[in-house]
Amino acid sequence: MASGFRFPLLSTAKIAKALLQSEIASGTILRPDDIAKPQLDLLPAVLSRFFASFVEVLSALISYLL
Repeated sequence: MASGFRFPLLSTAKIAKALLQSEIASGTILRPDDIAKPQLDLLPAVLSRFFASFVEVLSALISYLL
């Protein structure tokens, strides 16, 4: 029985473009191939920038509410 599961919903080009536009992958040369076959140093760099931006937004929200 064939599965209907599909992942990812976006193409690698769209993922790379979104990461660059959101500045999560700024300062790096990110190509669609990097998404499909990432190098060891790419994932920690992208995740750390993502979490840093999340914490920054959360901190600003808390400061606004207080």
